This record gives sequence, C-alpha cells and structure tokens, in this order.
Amino acid sequence: MTRRVAWPWLAALALAFVFVACHDDQHDDDASAPAVGGAQAGTSSRGGQAGEPLSADGGAVSSQGGSPITGGGGAGNHSAGEGGRAGELGGAGAGSGSAGEAGAPALDLHHPVYPASPYPAENPDSDAKALLGKILFWDEQLSGDDTVACGTCHRPNAGGSDPRATLPAAAQSGADGLLGTDDDVHGSLGVVRCNALGQHTGQSVQVTARKAPTYLDAMLSGRLFWDGRAQCAHDGCPSFSAFEDPDQPGTFPIHSGGALENQAVGPPLSPVEMACEDATWPKLHQKLASRSPLGLAKQVPSALADFIAAHDASYPKLFAAAFGTAQTSGPADEINTRRIAFAIATHERRLRSDQTPWDRWNAGEDGALTPSQLRGFRVFMTKARCEQCHRAPGFTDNDFHFIGFHEPSWDMGRKIINPEFGVPGAMRTPTLRNVGLRSATGLLHNGAGRGASLARIIDSYDQGGLVDDDVVTTTPIDPIIVPLGLTPDEKSDLLDFLEHGLDDPRVQAQTAPFDRPLLSTE
Repeated sequence: MTRRVAWPWLAALALAFVFVACHDDQHDDDASAPAVGGAQAGTSSRGGQAGEPLSADGGAVSSQGGSPITGGGGAGNHSAGEGGRAGELGGAGAGSGSAGEAGAPALDLHHPVYPASPYPAENPDSDAKALLGKILFWDEQLSGDDTVACGTCHRPNAGGSDPRATLPAAAQSGADGLLGTDDDVHGSLGVVRCNALGQHTGQSVQVTARKAPTYLDAMLSGRLFWDGRAQCAHDGCPSFSAFEDPDQPGTFPIHSGGALENQAVGPPLSPVEMACEDATWPKLHQKLASRSPLGLAKQVPSALADFIAAHDASYPKLFAAAFGTAQTSGPADEINTRRIAFAIATHERRLRSDQTPWDRWNAGEDGALTPSQLRGFRVFMTKARCEQCHRAPGFTDNDFHFIGFHEPSWDMGRKIINPEFGVPGAMRTPTLRNVGLRSATGLLHNGAGRGASLARIIDSYDQGGLVDDDVVTTTPIDPIIVPLGLTPDEKSDLLDFLEHGLDDPRVQAQTAPFDRPLLSTE
C-alpha cells in the first residue's frame, strides 16, 4: 500500500485544515517504487480501438513524502507581505517586510533541485550508447511499414507529446458515441494496418485510445505509461521494476530500476502503434542489420550524422561501438532486444528539462519568474492545492488518481493492470514540466473535452471536479478534489505560472539534448 502523505502545514494550521492526502486505500501496494520526485513518463499511447487489447500507454507510480515547504502561510489566504523573494512571496532570502495582514510567517516556496538521473547498475551511462538510443528512437525503420518512429508521437517542442492529436484523423468518439462532444478521445496516429510483408491491408492510419504522454523527464518515475504497465508483473520477477529480456524470458538483465527499458520494448511490437502482423523481435533485428541508420530522415543533427558516418552507416557497427562485448553473450556487433532497450533508455535518461524558469528561480535567480508567475506558484502551492499531487521538483506524485475527466467504463486505467486497484479509471499523475507546450494539443490521457486546455482544467478543478456529471459521479472522484473558490486574478496568475514557468526553453527550441532528426513524414 502506498503511504498516505500529509500536507506539511504548521502544526497550528493542521488543527484547522485537514487535507486528504494523495494516497488512500484505493491505491496500489507500490511502496517499493523509487521516491525520487520525478516526471510523468511513457513513450507511447495506448494501442487499439475500443474493445481491442491494450498496447503500451503511459504511467508511473512511486511512494514519496510530502513537499519540503518550510514556514507557514494561512492556507494561501494571506500574502507574505513586502519582504522576501521579489518582494512578494517571502522565501529563503526573506527581506525585512512584515508577514502580511494576518501576521502569518512567510512561506518558503523553495524545494530540492532536480535530482540526478538514476541509472541501473546493469545499464550505466555512456555517450555511444546514448547516441545509438537517440538514433533508434527517431528511426522510422523500427516500424513495420517505415512510417512511424518512437519520436513520431513524442516531439520535444510539443512538450514531449504528440502534436498531431488535434488532427481530425486523431479523434474518435468517447462513451457517448458522438464525435465533437466533451468525451471525445484525441489519441495518437499509428501505422496503417499491414501484413507481414509491410503491405497495407487497412484503409487509414490507426488511432490509439490514449494520447501519447510526454517522454521527457521519464527517468524519474518508477512505473511508466498512463496505467503503469511498464513493469515486471509475474511471480518470477526480482522486483516490479526489473527488466526481463524479451529474447530470453526468465532472465533479468536489470533487477531493479528498469522502467525505461520496460517501456522501450512495448511500442515496436504494437500492431496499432508501430508493427505489422506477425512482428517479432528477431525479424526487427534482422531488418535493422540491413538498413542504414536514420536512412529515411530528411535532416539529421550533426552529432548523430557524425556518429553514423564514423561507423560506416551500419547498425551492427553502431551496436558494437555502444556495447562491444558487454551485456551480450554473442558477437560484439550483435543486435538484440536487450541492447535496443538499454540504448533507448540511456538516451531518455539524458532528457532532463531542468532549466525551466522555475528551476532557475528555485536555484536563486530572483528574476527568473515574473511577479505574476510567482503569485501563480504561491496559489499552486496553497489555495489551488495543486502541489498535493504535482509535487516539485518533478511536479508529480507518481501515483494514480481518478479525477473525473472521463467515464471509467470507457477506460479503466490502472485497474486494467492491477484488478485489485480500488477505483476504476485512475491514471498516473502527469508531470507539469513543459505542460505549457502540451496544452495546445490537448492534455490528460484523452487529450480532449474539459482536459483540452489548462484554462479549462483550472476551471474544472475550481468547481470541485465534474461532480455535476451523472455518469462520472457513479465512481468516486479522488477526495482531494474540492471546490477552490479561486478569484479571476488567481486563476490568471496560476495559468501564467503553468504555461510559462515550467517550460524548458531548450525543449521548445529543440536544442541539445532535445534536438532531433526531421522525419520523412513531416
């Protein structure tokens, strides 16, 4: 059972304000998940239309403590006076100003810095491995019909998610069976159904039933995909985050901490996302051995192009450069599934969006956040209650919640993976890092309806969730969601903070390490 985490108010305030924590008996028994802060993760969306088997689709869970706020503040109802950071919010460098009209002490909004990327002992970091992983992530030749790469659904300048979700072809009706209503699902476009020869047998591209989540900052999550399915789930697993070798079932190249490796092996064999009929890993290994790396890309970043050229545009030689005789029992240039997963995961562990305005402010740069954004962050931490589930520095609690934005019967969420999970429809809490870049193409797992923009989400939370929805109220919404009573100015400041304070400029500009090839389909 995950730990219930209390909101860290001053003891006196705790007597007056009892906040329900982000974990209760409806949640998973996932206390062993790494408590490292972290990010929403996942590198693919759910495969299949309604009624079809699920494919990989995004989620993470971890047990971690409450926020490290020090100092008080009257539940967000009073300002901190004139002293402190930027003369507004109190803070580590509190000035000589008074504590505000209610006399409450200044609230220190500072948090620990973005943590180091965790690497499993069995898959240490290396430049060659990260370069190979980036090439594999962006190579459309990993798909059965050469049209979809991992990066097709995960674009840095779309906040790590899929900018195509707003296209008409990406929409499908929700539970009401009608297009153009609030329960529509805006998923990610996969492959046209194809046979074992790569020939199309379908008429149009398939659409996943969940929008691809961000793949940025994914290394900080214990479970990945929206429902946390990237895990080792049978009795022979050393741990839930062990990575089992798809080529040699029953062997575990990583005994703990292999969530990224687990998620990397999902989409390439999904018949909706990337694969044709009868796809197997040995067939994909053989295909890569005969192809020029990134051979279909229109443009390739110089670091990748130089690495490819230095190894004769040969995947076997790239694998030899990245692994040699390590982590394999075969030849140095062997292409196998374990090495593919290890390389892609190594690439993703370097995608740290830790240069947002908030990170700079948190590190002591007073002017990194505007006055409006600072006010918005205070609202975020206090009256809006966002921090109860979106905890800095990762801006997620890595847990699963049902928040009432979709009908559970249409998507049971975590309960599909763990039938003992109490409430149907619960999805993992998405990170808010780079959320401003995702807002334009829809948020949440369905990318639609009341979750289609940050402004609409703020309005819905302010009203206490979708408690007026007759269908949704048959399933209990997480008790943390209550009416907030935000003022128009508070909503405006909160929106400013979310839209601009948490975006890494390198992500938006797609500069290193977030630079990428230009795909043939763009």
